[in-house]
Amino acid sequence: MPDAKHPHLPKAPIAEAVVEFRVTGHPAPSEEFERFAVALGSGYPKHMKLQEAHALLRFGEADTHADSSVSRIGVRLESADDKDIVIGSVRSLVVSRLAPYQSWDVLIEKIRMAWPIYREHFKPEQVIRMGVRCINRIDIGEEKVDLDAIFQAGPQIPPDLPQHLGQYMTRVVLPVDFHMGIAITQSLEPGSRDVVLDIDAYAELAANPADDHTLWDQLEKLHDQRNRAFFASLHKTVWEKYL
Repeated sequence: MPDAKHPHLPKAPIAEAVVEFRVTGHPAPSEEFERFAVALGSGYPKHMKLQEAHALLRFGEADTHADSSVSRIGVRLESADDKDIVIGSVRSLVVSRLAPYQSWDVLIEKIRMAWPIYREHFKPEQVIRMGVRCINRIDIGEEKVDLDAIFQAGPQIPPDLPQHLGQYMTRVVLPVDFHMGIAITQSLEPGSRDVVLDIDAYAELAANPADDHTLWDQLEKLHDQRNRAFFASLHKTVWEKYL
């Protein structure tokens, strides 16, 4: 659904948009991973196994013994153009879209399609965290730029120090209510023409995986919070460039 409180940005600077359902439950049999991939259909022709390595060191009087093992934990699926990604694992379902970003409606439709298939094959017991994240890359051009002209709250440099900023990172986590929060990260790498605005709206909960009404309602609330943080972080003259 369109967000009535914020304008739609047809040229949104989103490098990656992510929706995550983090779950608890018992590990699914590895054959279910392939069934999950097949059930999602031809939209994700590229498959990659997800594995987890374990190592254990045993210290004895005479020697040290190492045990290691590798276990299958899920599958990563990609569209033919590598822009759409689905990761199904024993711990989470992740759906992401790389640039060019399409719209929230398109992204939410992908998670709505993938979730019941994931639920059938991975059999989660609870949804313990939901997240809606967007990684934005704001073009600052080739010239030196005042980041205070981009961000409502940019990096502060003590006045007696050189004022040219070569690199920085800030992260703030803001509670919204007793179970919801927003993590906002700003960063600039040396020589980069982009400044990154990474926004993760999340909720900690204990939801029934079959309670679609609660899950989709929570997801829309997180989307609203993500948008709220984006527009509150940037000056209007900046985000208007993406209309």
